[in-house]
Amino acid sequence: MMQRVIERSKPKAQIVEELVRGFFTENKVDKALVVIKKFDSSRSSAQNRLYFAWCTHLGEFLGYEKDDCHGALAEKFLGRKEFMNFDGDDSSAIKSTTGLKVAEFAHYLTQVERFAASEFGYMMPRTEDYHHAMGTAEPKYAD
Repeated sequence: MMQRVIERSKPKAQIVEELVRGFFTENKVDKALVVIKKFDSSRSSAQNRLYFAWCTHLGEFLGYEKDDCHGALAEKFLGRKEFMNFDGDDSSAIKSTTGLKVAEFAHYLTQVERFAASEFGYMMPRTEDYHHAMGTAEPKYAD
């Protein structure tokens, strides 16, 4: 297995270039598929697009606005957080989806999809974003 020490202070593009160049040098190959996954980063743009498309579709099906649907789903699956407001009174708010990591958001999407199907008989659309959001997309090989 190839191991490298990369300085964190380098620009990301330079780090990737060094890794790829090193791979080709050490493995003496002409082609390689490079997959970079960020498992602990915030939700992906594909997850975000899919989720809000689903909120729009399910909301229209149920007669709600997209944002109302989003709020109801977040409250159902994420719950509420308790806090003390500026006046010193206890208060609560629906937990946000914003801080969910990629894997957590994929789980959340699965919960939403199952809920829509079981409670309302509504099948969420599975677009290309679905496959990217759930990590089931087939890799695209460059020629």
